[in-house]
This record gives sequence, structure tokens and C-alpha cells, in this order.
Amino acid sequence: MNRIASLIISAIVAAIPAMTVVHAQQAAIAPPISGLMISYRYWPEQFVQWTGPEVPYTMVELDYDENNGKPLYDFIVTSRTSGKRIHFANQPQLVAIAKAQDGEAYLTQIEFTKPDSEVNGATFDLRLRLNDGTPVEWRFIQGSDVLQQGGGLTAVAEAKLPVFPYREESAVAGEGSAIVVGDKTSVAEMWKEISRPPYFVAWHGALTHSATTAVLAAGNESFNIASAPSELKQGAAWQLTQESGRSITLKIEKAAAPHYTISVENNPMVKQTMEATYDGTNWAIEKIRYAPIRAEDHGLTLQFTPAFGQTEISTVDLIIGKKTKIATATLSGTPVKYQLAMKSPEWAKGKTLTGANSITPESVTLAVHP
Repeated sequence: MNRIASLIISAIVAAIPAMTVVHAQQAAIAPPISGLMISYRYWPEQFVQWTGPEVPYTMVELDYDENNGKPLYDFIVTSRTSGKRIHFANQPQLVAIAKAQDGEAYLTQIEFTKPDSEVNGATFDLRLRLNDGTPVEWRFIQGSDVLQQGGGLTAVAEAKLPVFPYREESAVAGEGSAIVVGDKTSVAEMWKEISRPPYFVAWHGALTHSATTAVLAAGNESFNIASAPSELKQGAAWQLTQESGRSITLKIEKAAAPHYTISVENNPMVKQTMEATYDGTNWAIEKIRYAPIRAEDHGLTLQFTPAFGQTEISTVDLIIGKKTKIATATLSGTPVKYQLAMKSPEWAKGKTLTGANSITPESVTLAVHP
């Protein structure tokens, strides 16, 4: 009996290392990725002026955050020839975020003066130098009071991609608003589409409170996965990296299989979360939410019905705040291969995106094209 017991014990002990090896070699799990390229920006205050052929830009924009006395500025010009958005910001983190979103951004000093109160006739002045040393001076004159009636979704029918600028409150530019780039001056023109002279005259620009811009973007991006979990539990994380040094961390905050809540660390100014299910092979994305760190009530939610990846056809609604739906699209396929077709608003109908992606435990490659 002792010999038999000894053999059994020996067999069990011998099996333990083998079992440990099998457990150690358990396959890593691919990360939950929607396959969409989503650009989200929120600013407490935004100034915009559409410019004429006198300057090499179609539009100039200042995004501003008072930031408890440590102001953040992002001045953006849209190239007249390429349509590219070029950023000039006063903080390194803003430059890094802008490079990740639009590809070109520069660190510069920005001077901005504003009046004590934002009322009709108030004047705002901006000064900076571009990366080549060209001086820029912009005077924005407020042309109306800031009202909710001036808010809402701006139609961007001419853009090839689905772009959704949403304003919670807004005022138009006033007569005399102008920007000087080097020795060239562009004065804001009358905004004929909304003007009703002599009772109301607007000029081609706007001041916005709580400005959200969502873009269903296109392009190519590749990530290596430096680490991936083999078990889905609270605290498990994926670390995605790029050659540029950019990194993204996806971390499971809540685990109630097959449902998971995942945080995404990508932008220090934005809290991003995702809700998804996992069937043992594939992820299905239920919801993606972006929210400003200090203004979570102004967030953007992408709600997928049914979950994207669960069936061949899903609907995605873009929602501002708690319930303001600004756009709807149909998704045919899965996060790896899909076609997105806009269904609303009316001016966005006909815009499409096609995704042909690769999502594995080792890498993620996104290729999205209109």
C-alpha cells in the first residue's frame, strides 16, 4: 500500500509543474476595439471666424479653458489648399493631443485678453507667432448676446467625413472682427444666411460656450500591444504603444462576465470609458463615452444597438450630455470589417466610412477610409 500511495503522490507532484506550464501559456486576449476612429474635443469656450482669400486659411479657431487661472489655449488654422488643421498651443500636453488627432501642432506663447463681461459689442484680442515666426493678431467682436437659441448642431455638409460641431450656447461675430496674418488682413464678411437687416446683422464668426466637436475620422493607425491579459478580471489591462511614443491603456474597471466596463487612458483632459461583452472569442461594443475631466455632464456617448460585433447590423447614436441625440448611423459588419452609413442629420446622409482592421493580442491596425 505504501508503494502504491507513493506512486500516486509522485504522479500528482509531477503533474503540478505541467499544469502550471499550461496555465502560464494560456492565450492572451485581444483588446476590445470598436474599429472606429473617433475624434472628440470639448472646450468651455471657443471662438471661430471664417476667413477670405486674403489669408491662406479658410477658418481660424481659438479653443480656450480658463483652467482655474492657468489658461489653456489652442489656436487652429485650417489650410486653404489642403484642408489640414494646424494647431498652435501654449502647453506641451495640448500639443501632444493635437498631434495625435490632426498630425501637426506647435508649442507657442499666446496672449489673450478678454472683457469683464461677454455682451454684445465686447472685444477679444489674441496675439501669437506661428512656427515660421509670422505674427498673428485677431480681434473678435461679439455681435450678439450668448444665448441657447444660438446653440445646436452646425451643418458641415461640405466635409467629406462626418463632422459634428455642437454648441450649447452661442453668439455671432460682430462687424469689425478681423485677423491679421503677417501683412495680410481678413475682415469677417456679413453672414447673409442668418442676417435679417436692419433688425439683426451677423458676421461670419461665432463665440460658443461648451463647444463639442465629434468626428468619425478616417486614416491609418498601428499599435503594438506591449501587454495583454489572459484572464478577464477587474484590474486586467492592455498596453498599446506606437513608435512615436504614444501609449494607450485599456483597463477593466468592472467585470461581470460576459459584461465588462473598461477605462481608456488616452487623453489626460478626457475621461473615456467603454462597455462591452465578450463571448470567449469576440468582443461586442455596447457603448463608448467621452467626458471632459472637469465637466462630465457635457460628454459624448456612442450607443450601439444591438452591440457592435454581436450581429451583422447595428445602429450607433451620437448623444451629447444625457439625451441630446445629434446623429445616427448604421454599421454593417464587425469591428474588423465594416461599413458605416450616416442616416441623420439630413445633411450628413450619404456619407460613409469603410473599415478593414486587424485586432489581435499582439497588435492593432486600423484602416478606415471614406
